[in-house]
Amino acid sequence: MSKYEVIKTQEQLGISMKKHEGRILFKLQASILALFFFMSGSIHALEFNWFNDDKEVEMISSDLEFLYSLKFSKTNLLHNKVFGEGNKNTYKEFFEERINTIRKSNTMANMYAFNVDGYRDTIAVTNNFFKLPRLLRIAILIHEARHSEETGNHWHHADCPIPHLDDHGKPFVSDIDGGVLLSGKRQACDSSRLGSYGIVSIMMKNISENCENCNLEMKEQAHKIYQDIKKRIISPLERRMIENNE
Repeated sequence: MSKYEVIKTQEQLGISMKKHEGRILFKLQASILALFFFMSGSIHALEFNWFNDDKEVEMISSDLEFLYSLKFSKTNLLHNKVFGEGNKNTYKEFFEERINTIRKSNTMANMYAFNVDGYRDTIAVTNNFFKLPRLLRIAILIHEARHSEETGNHWHHADCPIPHLDDHGKPFVSDIDGGVLLSGKRQACDSSRLGSYGIVSIMMKNISENCENCNLEMKEQAHKIYQDIKKRIISPLERRMIENNE
């Protein structure tokens, strides 16, 4: 090995060690951040893994804090069936009973997030997740938390029927998903209003109608998400049951 090759190897090793030290430092920072939220009572000690940007960890933590801070004038029976009894914010208990770890994924580039097989208390988020507005990020976290449940066979999705039409005979199109046609879309619908799509629709309906400390813009965004995600419930009867809080 030449002198040049030795120097080059040393330089590469130095760079590698710095990167490794940076990952260790960031993991320590993320652990400290999780401990801070645990001590402050905001969220339980979520573990954040495989993140290279502390701003992403802060964004998720801030989203959850926001969700947990919402106050409601009332809740309905269907909402209480999913998220717990009482006219109060029960999203904290719902999420923390199911999820212990959120990690970054550099794969599944066509997705926003997914519940990790074999580690059902873990949600993996992709770069696409952080491009979404806050309420959609929250919707996805609650959606994936539902998939963690053993009951309901993890609430697996169903293929959207062909055709998949509204009450006026028009094909369902998801506006919040770039105007995608839902008819025939694989694993993009739910057969039950209590599945992952259904409960997000129920939650967003509650926020849009009953949130006391949300501004008008936030309520309008929640209503839009509620209406859009409801399209992914296959049964017209189940969709009406969400509308009627049944």
